[in-house]
Amino acid sequence: MAGKISVIMPAYNVAEYVAQSIDSVLRQTYAKLELIIIDDGSHDATAAIVKAKGEQDKRIKYFRQDNQGVSAARNAGLSKATGEYVSFLDGDDLWDENILQKLYERITRQDKPSFVYARTEEIFADGHKALVGPTHNTEGYLENFLYKTGELRLTFHISAMLIERQLLVENNLRFEVGVKISEDTGFFIELLCLTAAHCVPEVLSYYMRRQDSATGKKWHPTDWEGQPLIFERIGERVKKYRPAAWTAFCKMRDYAVYRFIRNCVKHGYREEANVYINRWREYLSEFTHNGGKFGDRMKCRLLLTEKSRLYSLFI
Repeated sequence: MAGKISVIMPAYNVAEYVAQSIDSVLRQTYAKLELIIIDDGSHDATAAIVKAKGEQDKRIKYFRQDNQGVSAARNAGLSKATGEYVSFLDGDDLWDENILQKLYERITRQDKPSFVYARTEEIFADGHKALVGPTHNTEGYLENFLYKTGELRLTFHISAMLIERQLLVENNLRFEVGVKISEDTGFFIELLCLTAAHCVPEVLSYYMRRQDSATGKKWHPTDWEGQPLIFERIGERVKKYRPAAWTAFCKMRDYAVYRFIRNCVKHGYREEANVYINRWREYLSEFTHNGGKFGDRMKCRLLLTEKSRLYSLFI
């Protein structure tokens, strides 16, 4: 439907917060929207709260699925979306009441971009705040967000974007299921291969950093291996659509592999580290020649000689 925005909200055990998140959507000054809430198998009062809200506002559409993770929930929301544009807000984050209006005004301007974003403020459990990403506002394709060192510096967050839905449909762009941390990184990289980002330079969304965040858990390889796996999977799309970003992307991929295996050794998972070394030996070898800091390149060479005990002395 022309002008309609499908807001996709994954929700898992967010009974304490989800009412506020829903209200921040329903209070939008841009009212032509549907709110698709995917309950990812919650076992608290999330379902009851969402259903009660749905009785008050028919723009809310509630669906429940077995617990599969936030990526699967977002993908389910995308499959049910009917709007011309899509946006995302997690069930424990918040929006400024004008975010959709301002994003819509930007995406419907004469140049007709397919992807626009606003800035996001991260609010920590102790009350302090920080802007998500660098302070400057970056626009353009993937290469504009990649530094020569291979570092990816995104200036946007999943909770502050508006995307033309047809772009996602035509390119079968979805979130990587099974990735437990930074699960949206691959989606962002692929999106920036297909279209340029345009910025509304205002803080209009609020990412609430909870104490039980996944990044605060005890480190385990299965929680983090998704990051290098994503880079491995999306490489061909980057090479095909954004050759200008290919060199920096390879550096980012190689460093992600090195850092992951380094952490395997650091946390005592030496057997697992050897498996990953054999799998990604080519990337590690490239890192020793074209990687970042000299010290990291030398440590990577120790990994390739499988002297993990010696390597661990230098971590």
